[in-house]
Amino acid sequence: MLLEEVDELWEGIKGNLSQDLLAAEAVQVAAMALRFLLDLCAEAFR
Repeated sequence: MLLEEVDELWEGIKGNLSQDLLAAEAVQVAAMALRFLLDLCAEAFR
């Protein structure tokens, strides 16, 4: 999921999407990164 979101952001950057759309994609990347941390790396934060 994280790679998919990063790919979408990268495609938006290369495609010169508007700042608003790029920001929305960046939020999705951040959300997936947080999900990764919570799901797979939770022990490191206890």
